[in-house]
Amino acid sequence: MLRSNVIRACVIGCLAVGFAFAGLAAASTAAGAESIPATGGEFVPVTAVRLVDSSLGVGWSGKLQPDATRSVTATGLAGFPTAGVLAVMLHIITAHSASTGVNANGNVWAWPAGSARPQYANLANPPLGSTADNTAIVRIGTAGQISFYNGAGGTAVDVQVDVEGYVTSDSTSADGAAFAPLQPRRIVDTADGTGGRSTPLTSTSAWTFHALGAGGIPATGVSAVALNLGAQRTSTQCWVQVQPTGTSASNASYPRVNTYANYTAQELAVVAPDSSGNITFSTNCASTDVYVDVEGYYLIPTDESSGDIYVPITTPTRVIDTRRNIGITGKMTAGRVVSGAHAVTVAGVGEVPSDADAVALNVGAINADKRGYNTVWTDGMTRPARISTINIDPRVNQNNLVFVQTGARGKIDVADPSAIATQSNDLYLDVQGYFYRPASGVAFATPQYFPNVIGDTFYNTVGPAGDILATANDTRGVNDSCLRSGKDIAILSVRGADPARLTVSTVNCMKSYGPRAGGPSTPDGCSWKTGGITRVGRVIYLAVARQLKSCSDGKQTHGLQPSFDASIIKSVDGGKTWTNPWGLTARDGAAPPWEGTLGRYKAMFPGQSFSAPFFIQYGPGNTQTVDGADKYLYSVSNDGIQVQRELPASGAGAAEPGPASERLAVLSRPGWWRRRHMDEFGRRRHASTAGEEQPQPAGDPVRSGIEEVRVDHVLVHPGGE
Repeated sequence: MLRSNVIRACVIGCLAVGFAFAGLAAASTAAGAESIPATGGEFVPVTAVRLVDSSLGVGWSGKLQPDATRSVTATGLAGFPTAGVLAVMLHIITAHSASTGVNANGNVWAWPAGSARPQYANLANPPLGSTADNTAIVRIGTAGQISFYNGAGGTAVDVQVDVEGYVTSDSTSADGAAFAPLQPRRIVDTADGTGGRSTPLTSTSAWTFHALGAGGIPATGVSAVALNLGAQRTSTQCWVQVQPTGTSASNASYPRVNTYANYTAQELAVVAPDSSGNITFSTNCASTDVYVDVEGYYLIPTDESSGDIYVPITTPTRVIDTRRNIGITGKMTAGRVVSGAHAVTVAGVGEVPSDADAVALNVGAINADKRGYNTVWTDGMTRPARISTINIDPRVNQNNLVFVQTGARGKIDVADPSAIATQSNDLYLDVQGYFYRPASGVAFATPQYFPNVIGDTFYNTVGPAGDILATANDTRGVNDSCLRSGKDIAILSVRGADPARLTVSTVNCMKSYGPRAGGPSTPDGCSWKTGGITRVGRVIYLAVARQLKSCSDGKQTHGLQPSFDASIIKSVDGGKTWTNPWGLTARDGAAPPWEGTLGRYKAMFPGQSFSAPFFIQYGPGNTQTVDGADKYLYSVSNDGIQVQRELPASGAGAAEPGPASERLAVLSRPGWWRRRHMDEFGRRRHASTAGEEQPQPAGDPVRSGIEEVRVDHVLVHPGGE
C-alpha cells in the first residue's frame, strides 16, 4: 500500500513525450481529515460505545433543552476508524426523570452535522418519569460529527446514545457485511411458546436461543441477524437485552429495549450469534414476556454475492401520515387493512430507486385511544401473523426503526389487527434509507453509453459529494446544455449506486474557456484542454493548458499534439465556481488571463510541453486508504472516432448506435479491486525511465494497459492547499 507522506498528489505527463508539472502540497489525511461520502456501504457491527450520556457529562453535560442543538464526534471512538465511515447505527434513549407533572413533550432529531436539520424527527420524548428509545442509522457529517436537537415545543430531557455499528464508505479498509432482507416472521414469543420457551423471562436467569436456521435465516454464512425485539407484561421500568451467547449479561454494550409497567416496547436489534449460531436474552425485569420478529440477516464479510448495501438518504421522505392524509386517508382502526390498489409506494419515491430491495422505515404511532398494534409488510405477500411493527399505547408516542422488503411492486401494506374493536391511532412512516444490490459482473468490455453527452471526455475524480467529476473538451455538455455558452471545457457529474445505471449532468460549462475548439477567434489560435482533475479534502484541482496542432509547431515530438502553458485551478464547491492561481474566482471557470505583451496566456508553467498531464491518485481524495477504497473502478472517456471506424458495421462487435465519435462512455469493474492493494496493481506493470517494460507476473489476470512510459521530469509547484 502507498504510504508516502511527502507528496500525496502530483501532476505527471506521460506517454513518450512525458513532461510532468504540477502538484500541490496536499492537505493532510491524518485523523480528522474529511473522508469521501459514498453512495452506500456495508455494515460492521461493533461492541456498543457510549457516545452521549448527558446525565454523566459524556458528549455534553446537562439535559438537552427545548430548541437546543448539540453535536458530538462519532468517528475515532474505541473500535471505530477515523475515516471510512459513511453512517453509524445509533441507539438513542431520552429520559424524563420527573415523577410528577406532565409527560415530556416534543421530539428528538439526529442528523449529519453541518447539514440542514431534516423535517422529521427520529424519536418522540418519553412519558412522565420514564424513557423512550429508538434506533437510527445516521450519515456522518462535518468533521465526523452527528447533531441532536430537541424540538422547540419539547421538555428538557436527558439523552443517552450508543453507537452499535457503522456503514462503510468507499475509503475504508474494513470488511463490512452485506444485508439480506426477509419477510418478517415471529421466531420467539414466550407468551405462547414460539421458539421453545413458554414462560416469562426473569432477572434470575438468562435464556439462550438458536437463531441460525430460524425464520428464514440460513444455518451458515451469517454474521449478524436483524431482529425486532419486544418486551411486554412488565410491572416496573426495566430492560431486555440480546447478545452473543457467552458474553456477560451485565455488559450494557449490546442491543436492549427499555420498557415500563403494563407497556409493550420494541426496538431494532442487530446482534451477532456466537460460533454455534446462538444468541442470549437477559433482563433486569422481575418478569417479562419477550417476542422477536426477524427482519433479515447480514452475510459473512467475505460473501458479497447475494447481499445488499445500505444507502442512508440525505432527506428522509414521509410516505404515510394519517393526520395529513399522506399515503393513507384517516386513522388506522381495528381490522383495517390498507393493501392492493391502496398500497403505499416506497420504491421510486424521493431518493429511493425503483428497484431497491428493502427500505429502512422510522414508524411512528400517535393519538391512540386504546392499546393495540399495527403491522407493515410487503405488498403482494401474505400478511404475516402476529407481527407488531409498532405497538400502540395512549400514554406515549411510539417510534420503531424497521427493515421492510419492497417486493415486485415497490409498495407496502399496513394493517391494524388490534383486538379492541374501538381502537384507533394515527400512523406515520419516514423512509430513512434503503438496501440495494449493485449489479455484478459488469465488465470493462460493456460500457454504459450516453449519446446525449457530446465531447472529448478525459480525466475524472471522485467529487466531494461522492459522484464522479469528469472533464470534457470540445463539448456541448449534457443534452446540449453548453451549446450556446459551452466551449472548450465543461465539467460533468456522473452519479448512481449501480455502475450499469448511471446518470450524467453538466456541472459547469466553463464559459471563459471558449469558444469550442478555439482556433482563429482566440488570441493565439489555440484551444483550451483539460489535463488531470483530483480532489484533496473538499478542494478540487484541475489542470488546464493550451493545445492545438496548428499552433504547437516546434513543440511536437513524434507527430504528437502536445499541451503547453499549463496552470492549475481549484474549486471548493464541487466544480460550480473556480479560482485561478492569480486570485480570480468566478462561476465561468476563471480562465487564466491573456498577456498581450508576451503574446500568450498567463501560466503557472509557461512554455513547457507535455502530452497528457494528470494527477497521481493515492486513493479517492488522496486519503491513501487504497485497499478497499472503491467498490468499483471507473474509466470515463469518449468512445473515439478511430475505434468506431475499426468496429464492424454489424454482427459481433458492431458499433453501438449514436454519434460516431463523441459519446460519453463509462466503464466499470466490480469487486476484484476492493481487496487488492494499490502496490499489488503497480507491480503488474513496471516502467523504467527508459521506457522498458518489466516482465508481468505469471498468471496475473489483469493488465494495466500501459505498455510503455517514460517520465522525463517531475516538477512540484511550491505552495498550494
